[in-house]
Amino acid sequence: MFGMSKRDLAALVLGLSALVAVGAAVAQEEAPAEPATQPAAQPEGKDLEALWNDLLHYIQVARPDLALSYGKAILDNPDAAGQLFILASKTPGARAELGRAARNEQLKPVIGKIVRMIEKGYTAERSDPARIAQAIEMLGGSSREFQIACERLLKSGEYAMPQLITKLRSPDAPESLKDRIVTFLPSMKLEAVRPLAEALQSDDPLLLRRLATVLGQIGYPHAAPMLMDVLQSPQLKAPAKAAPGAGRSMEAVRTAVQAALVACAGKEAINKTVTHLYYELAEQYYYRAESLQSDPRAEQGNVWFWQKDLGLTYKSVPREIFCDVYAMRYARVSLDRDANLGAAVSLWLAAYLRKEADLPAGAKDPTQADDRPPAKFFGLASGPKYLLEVLARGLKDKDVPVAIGAIGALARTGGAKSLATAASGGTQPLVDAMSFPDGRVRFFAAVTLAASSPTEQFVGWQMVIPTLNDALRMSGSKRGILVADSSDLGNKVKGLMRAGGWDVVEAAEPGPAIAAAMDVGGADVIVLVDKANAAGAVQAFRREAMTAKATVIAIGRQKPALAKLAETDKSLVILAGDAGDAEISAALSAAAKSGPQTGLTEEEAGRWAIKAAQVVRALGLEQNKVLAADSALLPLAGLLGDKRAEVRLAAAAALAVMSKPPAQQAIVQLALSGDADEKVRVAAFHSATESVRRFGNLLTEAQSTAVLEAVSAGGSPELRDAAAQLLGALNLPSEKIKSLILQTAG
Repeated sequence: MFGMSKRDLAALVLGLSALVAVGAAVAQEEAPAEPATQPAAQPEGKDLEALWNDLLHYIQVARPDLALSYGKAILDNPDAAGQLFILASKTPGARAELGRAARNEQLKPVIGKIVRMIEKGYTAERSDPARIAQAIEMLGGSSREFQIACERLLKSGEYAMPQLITKLRSPDAPESLKDRIVTFLPSMKLEAVRPLAEALQSDDPLLLRRLATVLGQIGYPHAAPMLMDVLQSPQLKAPAKAAPGAGRSMEAVRTAVQAALVACAGKEAINKTVTHLYYELAEQYYYRAESLQSDPRAEQGNVWFWQKDLGLTYKSVPREIFCDVYAMRYARVSLDRDANLGAAVSLWLAAYLRKEADLPAGAKDPTQADDRPPAKFFGLASGPKYLLEVLARGLKDKDVPVAIGAIGALARTGGAKSLATAASGGTQPLVDAMSFPDGRVRFFAAVTLAASSPTEQFVGWQMVIPTLNDALRMSGSKRGILVADSSDLGNKVKGLMRAGGWDVVEAAEPGPAIAAAMDVGGADVIVLVDKANAAGAVQAFRREAMTAKATVIAIGRQKPALAKLAETDKSLVILAGDAGDAEISAALSAAAKSGPQTGLTEEEAGRWAIKAAQVVRALGLEQNKVLAADSALLPLAGLLGDKRAEVRLAAAAALAVMSKPPAQQAIVQLALSGDADEKVRVAAFHSATESVRRFGNLLTEAQSTAVLEAVSAGGSPELRDAAAQLLGALNLPSEKIKSLILQTAG
């Protein structure tokens, strides 16, 4: 392989890059299969090259069943690990055929393993230390040997760097060979920059001068922080202590390093602090700048280290976390250079949170000690100030794991005042999070703010209960407000809404509609039918927290003011007055899908409904004056009909601390329901008893009688005892109880 021409080498590299993409492909379509008219595949007894050629043939003729047998035979072949890479490099068009096969669900697992085996062969070929050593020795030979050595070392890329640097450090290596190495290194370009920059930690002046010269010739800006570090080090400022000679003088090193810094980052870099340069680099890694990515041809990326005695070393990490690891490294270095750089703290935390989310299942980060605490530990220790900055970054980047991690730590450390305060830049991240597209972030923020038990209003407090109500309504029925007169069109729309499963609240005008929304805890859709000032109504809805996020469907005469409003209000839908049933129903269906459940599974929605119910109960128990628990009454009552027992019980427990009659009546309705599981009914009776003890009997006459009848009826002892406990709490008059006593004999 080391005798390949440059053209063959370039083709090989391009081919392998495509193979990596194949390995990560997600199945989107299945290759059509022809009728099985050919004889069954017979891979037994064939050598690896024959198996490889047959695999590609059956992929080409769209026979996934036969290709599968040859693919499995390749994986079982003992020579595959060492030779498959060579076969792939010799076969024109192989990358395209494997790419097509990877889109077939039947072939995808086997093709994926074959591609990974090719990748491993590629890495093994590049990193063979014996071949690298041989190529380095050839650098010092004839012009032809030098050319061949360069080709081989270019193929090895960064894997050759430890041995190249070792030669440059060695007092026994000929100076002519060192000069040849310095001549060769710039041709490695990007692959050499990270290891070369790391080696700048050496205390050998001549090595520093050589490394700086090479970095300046390559000219990549991400070497700038390390060059500035050398430039500002005490070593360069102190008098030279090395052996005499221009090559080893500190002034020569300073000149070379400064020239390299300007070549890499421009003249303006001279006036920047090393802290600033490291922080900039950390941000670039955090945002995965294209020039900083690890080799796309390999599943692992190499993270470089400098050890005084060993020299240059590396550890391979999963490519998914490569940039996160480096972002953490340089954020930490920038903080080391300036302990007052708070932004580096929040950047390091954000990178750590994202690294944990990016790490593939079952994989580890070998650069991290086994006993290092997880990211949440450092988040808890950092406090609200830095966590709010992390959250602000996560919201800006639409990075759900980072935002969730920040809110999780805030929930455990922040009080009401610290949670609602502004982060750097004047934003209020936790309040802003309640408008985030992903439901997990939105609901977590609202739950966290509510759980902080605020004692005074803060900017955005009005959004907390509506957001909690969104979480509660996800598992219940959809609520819509119909603003219409008793016209034929209004009646038609009402029928379509009910047919679509909407709970409909009616109002004749926008003002009463807003009041109705307050009463029912918000709405998912508001439908305006033939209203003269529809644009003004929409603006009024947007000013109120309970209706600010609802989809508004305006049906009727089209007006310029409404059309202009729709240009910026993406939740405003305009339909003509003669819109048909299908068009109106489609708009209602779209409104239901654009609701608060964005990004959540049904299971997650249930969990958030429970958390929301629990925090509403806590607000009710403490009778919070800022966040009124009663505003969640109707969404909670809607949850009592949920199919999941734990959701129904969480809702009943929250309703038990509300003083309004509908809350108590809804709980009792669940307890009396013959459709509910007995355990649910028993728990509902207990929640109803709690409510009666707190607020007295708020039941209807019919419900009181039904409770008495439930005590008299059959059932398990647990159910009858729970009903009896509620009956006793109701303290009904004797004439109501006598029938229960008269049922007994003796």
